[in-house]
Amino acid sequence: MKKRISVLLSCICILGTACGVAEAAEGTDIQLDGTYVVHYRDQHDQNPGDRTRTGYKETLTLNATIPVQEKLSLYARFTYQTLQNNYGIFSADYVNSKKQNNAALDAMGITYKNAAYSYKLGLQALTFGGGAIYDNTYIGHHSLPYAVKISGKVGRVESTFIGAKTNYQTGIENDTFYVLQGSYAIDKKTSVGAMLANVSYGKDTASRYFLPNRNVCYLSLYGSKNLTDKISLSTEIVRSNSSENNTAIQATIKKKLDAKNTISAGYYRIENDAVVVDYNAAEMSTYPNSNAQGYTVAWTHTFNQNISMKIGEYSYKKINAASSSGAATDRSRFTATVTAKF
Repeated sequence: MKKRISVLLSCICILGTACGVAEAAEGTDIQLDGTYVVHYRDQHDQNPGDRTRTGYKETLTLNATIPVQEKLSLYARFTYQTLQNNYGIFSADYVNSKKQNNAALDAMGITYKNAAYSYKLGLQALTFGGGAIYDNTYIGHHSLPYAVKISGKVGRVESTFIGAKTNYQTGIENDTFYVLQGSYAIDKKTSVGAMLANVSYGKDTASRYFLPNRNVCYLSLYGSKNLTDKISLSTEIVRSNSSENNTAIQATIKKKLDAKNTISAGYYRIENDAVVVDYNAAEMSTYPNSNAQGYTVAWTHTFNQNISMKIGEYSYKKINAASSSGAATDRSRFTATVTAKF
């Protein structure tokens, strides 16, 4: 483990230089920001099989915002990722590519903001509810859906409407999503939320992932609470209208040790038909697989406002060993990342 950590620490000085990149855009109309992430993974698969794979990757994300008027702007996202391992595209975040190096302009559109609401139209990353059923963190061509997102806050109530259609490659029938969600701040320490989503899958998605229904509704209840000044709890429960394998639950507790260090632990159990499925990227939940239950532990250290490091491990077992979709095997994974923001 010490060797793993030292690999990440050696990159911190290099990453620090990235934090000044945004200064080049200062004083111009174009606003730039982004992240540069170095990521190490050690993964052990078991039952069935028994093998260990290690991988190293670097990911650059660059976001650009171009103001058009006071309330109207254009946005775009450029991503680049390079992989270092002996297992092909093992640990890749980009989709629809078999290359070890990948670059793409994968998000773009327009935003409009007024006093209470914001409107976003175009290719964009989305999260439904608390993220248990859909949290699109993939990059590259065909990774993000076309969507209109309307969100706003009135008093203690935050509400969001999403209408989206996937951006699959030519010849693959797309999926459509309609999502309504809202949260309420009970007080400064507690918030609760609910989400209702309807997903209409294309025939390609449904057949590839053995989905029993082409149209699925999802209901999510989620919330967070600061138990003390240093300890917080978040949780989510999801239920779909599929006849079986239709429930997901996740819970995470975090403790702030001091100004620079935070630890967390979480549990999750995600059944096959409780999450949204993407043709290119399979299950789009916060965690990598459905048909799995397990735990996560992590330690995050913040060096300064721009550079942080996270070391964690998650482990899970298949819920239904006979299922041909979802988790392929019981698995444990050690990860370590250093992130530079600019």
